[in-house]
Amino acid sequence: MKWEQLIAVSLLAAPAMVHCQEAPCPEKTQDPIFYNSSSRKEVKGGQNLFVTGDLLFWQASEDGLEFVVDNKHSTTAVIHGSADGPHFGWDFGFRVGMGYNLKHDQWDLYLNFTHYHGNAESTKTADAGGALFPLWQSPFMAPDGGYVTHAKANWAITMNMADFELGRDFYVGRWLSFRPFLGLKGGTIQEKYHIEYSGGTAVPEGDEDQIHMTNHFWGVGVRLGVDSLWNFTKEWGLYGNGALSLLPGQYNIQQKEKFERTSSPSFKIQDHISMTLTFAELSLGLQWDHMFAKDRYHLGMKLGWELNLLFDHNLFMKLVSATAPGIFTQSDGDLSFQGLTFGLRFDF
Repeated sequence: MKWEQLIAVSLLAAPAMVHCQEAPCPEKTQDPIFYNSSSRKEVKGGQNLFVTGDLLFWQASEDGLEFVVDNKHSTTAVIHGSADGPHFGWDFGFRVGMGYNLKHDQWDLYLNFTHYHGNAESTKTADAGGALFPLWQSPFMAPDGGYVTHAKANWAITMNMADFELGRDFYVGRWLSFRPFLGLKGGTIQEKYHIEYSGGTAVPEGDEDQIHMTNHFWGVGVRLGVDSLWNFTKEWGLYGNGALSLLPGQYNIQQKEKFERTSSPSFKIQDHISMTLTFAELSLGLQWDHMFAKDRYHLGMKLGWELNLLFDHNLFMKLVSATAPGIFTQSDGDLSFQGLTFGLRFDF
């Protein structure tokens, strides 16, 4: 082909190339409204603010709270026994938050506060010919091999936590978006455990052995994670979120035990432990987002399952020797909060 022909072909093709640059080619066309409604939720002419509110229906549970060994057929040896702990119940909590969509490069700020109070309790009575072996009774409070016939345990926990996040949305195609974030997490966890033993040979007749334990933690640390949204329509999708926090903080532990009515030995111990708490979070559920009033407002709803796992949180002390009462063990059991979360979000 001669150079005159090459110039002619180039001139004929130029209008089409310019047209494709001015109006996106079909294969590159994107729907900005869909992207905004699926993750960023930017409203037109708004304040770039959003508020959130979550209703929590969770169960709090902790490893290492077994308070008796229920033995069925003997008062001297464990033949057919089982270690029993309190029955963890379901309770309501809440989470409230407020955020701001920054005008620079899809970044946002988000602050929320979570409050939850949970309970667990159990009452045990020994079967005829059987016994309850008390797991938390101090060895120097009763003779070796002592047992009880009645036991009661009550456990309560209160968590108040705040999260501050700096995040950014990333869009991977039309149906998938990610929001990695980093920030801070801090707050308090107050735990109380009360146990009563009576009857048998381990407690004087007509008396009660009462044990009171508290474990108060506070800490502040770094938090990072990622939120994801997997849309299957413009308004409906599945969300999956995860985060990990490291909270350097302080544990304040106090335990005391005494016979309620008779004059007998009693004790009180306390400990202060500086430790970093590892706090893992995971949630999965269904999400709905809707823009209305000509995209000036956004309303979102979600319903899902959430798990919060706190590693090695149970630091209650069990004394194990009557001759050397300073010897004790700790279960280092994990604490968890899990259950349903129903959330609302409003952008304006």
